[in-house]
Amino acid sequence: MKFGKTELIRRISDVVRNGWQNVHVRDLIESLWRDPFSMRTSGFVKEGGTNALISSEVTSTEIDGVTMYGIVFTITPKIRKFDFYQFREILSYHKKYHTETISFDAEEGLHVVYYDFDDVTYEQVLKHIHNPTYDDLLELIHGWSRSPSCIMMPP
Repeated sequence: MKFGKTELIRRISDVVRNGWQNVHVRDLIESLWRDPFSMRTSGFVKEGGTNALISSEVTSTEIDGVTMYGIVFTITPKIRKFDFYQFREILSYHKKYHTETISFDAEEGLHVVYYDFDDVTYEQVLKHIHNPTYDDLLELIHGWSRSPSCIMMPP
């Protein structure tokens, strides 16, 4: 079981008084061990993917005889929740429990869907960029203000 700093200090103090047992050593190792750094950059907790179902659907609406096309991007937890990491000023962990969608026009070009921090609600919300510049992509991948958890959709 992993413990935070305060709880670990308290437990070590108890061990000093009462002596070491295997369970104390295991708890200490579990709390202090750091897995090797992973070069994966998806931002998702599960290596090689996510614990969510990601889909997009083309929609159409007719306005004054002109058909307008749109895309509805959906991300849904596979079981109870899906989770991802975001690097802003520090690495932070986020959980989503409900289906989230974002809609945008089905224009030709590159579409990037990503999570961004909303300063008003203090939540991660889906955002969209159409035909991002090279600098936009660098900011998405390496930036402080946006999550590396993004999905690029081909035109």
